[in-house]
Amino acid sequence: MRTLKSQLLLILNNRLVRIQALGLLFLLPLLILSIHTNLSERSNQLLVELEAQAPDVNYVKKWNDANIDKYDERAVLENQGADAFNLSLDYLKHGNYRSYLIEYTTYMITGLLIRDKFYTYYSDIFNRYVAQDSRHEELLLWRSEKQSVFHSQQLLELSRDITDSEVTRTTSTDVLFSWLDYSIPGIFYVPLFFVITLLFASPIFLDDKKHKSLLEIKPISPYKYLLDKVLSYWIIITGFELMILGIILFGVSFKFGLGDLSLNILIFNGEEELMISQLEFYGKAGLFFLLINFFLTTLLSLTNFLFSSKPLSFLIGVFVLFLEPILRFLQVNPIFSDSLPTSYISFGPVLHGLKEQFFKYGSFTFEKGVVVLIVSSLFFLILTCLFMILRDRWSQNRRFVWALRR
Repeated sequence: MRTLKSQLLLILNNRLVRIQALGLLFLLPLLILSIHTNLSERSNQLLVELEAQAPDVNYVKKWNDANIDKYDERAVLENQGADAFNLSLDYLKHGNYRSYLIEYTTYMITGLLIRDKFYTYYSDIFNRYVAQDSRHEELLLWRSEKQSVFHSQQLLELSRDITDSEVTRTTSTDVLFSWLDYSIPGIFYVPLFFVITLLFASPIFLDDKKHKSLLEIKPISPYKYLLDKVLSYWIIITGFELMILGIILFGVSFKFGLGDLSLNILIFNGEEELMISQLEFYGKAGLFFLLINFFLTTLLSLTNFLFSSKPLSFLIGVFVLFLEPILRFLQVNPIFSDSLPTSYISFGPVLHGLKEQFFKYGSFTFEKGVVVLIVSSLFFLILTCLFMILRDRWSQNRRFVWALRR
């Protein structure tokens, strides 16, 4: 414990660590300002987007009235959806958010009903002539609309007034939820955040001379030395990242509100729809966050020990962070994808139960992701320890040989 405490103090007093931390904190207000600007534009764009969508919706209604029997089931649903859409647009213009949400939810529900009822009619044609990527996008869009409808229905069940930020999904909980999304650009937010881990952990063994001065006073085993070193970096990096995340979310909630934490979240397990609390959803996200940070710290401890180079360790870490998007871009689908720790770094799709949509093989579950990350971290930790023991023995043998020559 004393060694761990000493290493924590050495890291905190490290000049490079302080400079990097101060630099990130200096950029934090600019990041919060950028997020505020983006969220404000999203709020203003909602009415513009609906007005741009209105001609297409009304065109379908006019075409149905002119060409299709009024008793046709699909035409009736489409016309009902168009009427609800026009009402929602009118309510939004007048700032009546509850009425807007009622009508727009009705419009979305009719769209889902049309897909459910008539999907078998055009699914063969769709699957035959449309590319695989487009089918995935269509399915993900369908799931996203179901989640939006579920969220809106819960808001409408509340007895209080509905705010503008809740309608436009710009509260801090909505922002955090969007960062754990399963579509582009959401899948890149989590890997980008973990670049902070690479920045701080890539020189983990470069200050070894300072740390090893402690061993001259009280020698410890290489196992404990390595574990204390990795744990100290992991604790400090995780704490710093949580502080940054907390400041960002506080900055968002200060202007747009916290959001209602009592609302549940709709996730998927294959074709099955499940409802979980936000506490469970973000609790799982927090566990993934801790395990991925530990995995990256152990990986960088190995690369830094082997190569003694911060830039090289950093580049290897970046490659690991973005390996999954690279494989998806190259359309490479390894059979063992669900056993790779890199498949769980962007863990948003795993939490939503939609990771399988991006790979042909494997079953990506929360439990499997936890096991894979723990096993991978232990593997890198043990491998680093073995290399450390081999290096120490080689150094001892070398000193022994030099002593004999003298």
